[in-house]
Amino acid sequence: RCEDMLIQGLLRETTNLYLSGQLPDGGQQARAIGYRQTLDFLHQTMSSSSSSSPPSSSLTTEQSFQNYLNEFTTATRRYAKKQMQWFRKDQRFLFLPVELSQPSNVRIHNISNLIESMCALPRHEYELQLIEPIMDKNEDDDDDNNQKLSKGKQQQKQQKSKLQQQKKKKLVEESLTDEEERRNLPLSIRTKIINERQGKNMKFYMGGQRYKLLKNSEALHRVLKETEDCFEKLRTRN
Repeated sequence: RCEDMLIQGLLRETTNLYLSGQLPDGGQQARAIGYRQTLDFLHQTMSSSSSSSPPSSSLTTEQSFQNYLNEFTTATRRYAKKQMQWFRKDQRFLFLPVELSQPSNVRIHNISNLIESMCALPRHEYELQLIEPIMDKNEDDDDDNNQKLSKGKQQQKQQKSKLQQQKKKKLVEESLTDEEERRNLPLSIRTKIINERQGKNMKFYMGGQRYKLLKNSEALHRVLKETEDCFEKLRTRN
């Protein structure tokens, strides 16, 4: 996604917005992921160069660009992880699988059909797809009973309930390793647990992997050329 944004002109867009005063230093817009890293990259590279010469050699420009892209992808990935955590905590959301290896038009068609089929489900069948009713179906009853217990008893009951929930979750996760058991789980539960597993690896993502802006590729060459053009615009304005 980050590489696509750069290929589609993020550097040029950021430069034009900045020069027109629409991305003021310290403003809320300038702190958005993508704009923030791009502005830092442009300013830092410009400040390390003289106003009468190109900002840097081709090699140094590419190295600086790669560091910038690492920071951009890392920030994006970590924000995506936080979004995933937020959605997993909300009982109202269904998690549906998307096969990224498929062409985008096929993915959109398949997920649209799946969403349409979910919307057509009767209420009770829809709720069966949610992980919370299955794993926390006695939560409301526990809340009513807790009001009648002493503080010590409440703590014991809450601790017991927490252990039970952890045990249930572990059983569900373990069932994902068995093909027959996996087919018996609701689709949202399977997808939600897989999503949580993916999130654990996203916390320590530090960039570096490239999909389109590969070394010596035409796409990377065009983006680096656009980088030089942006430097020239900023230098002329200054």
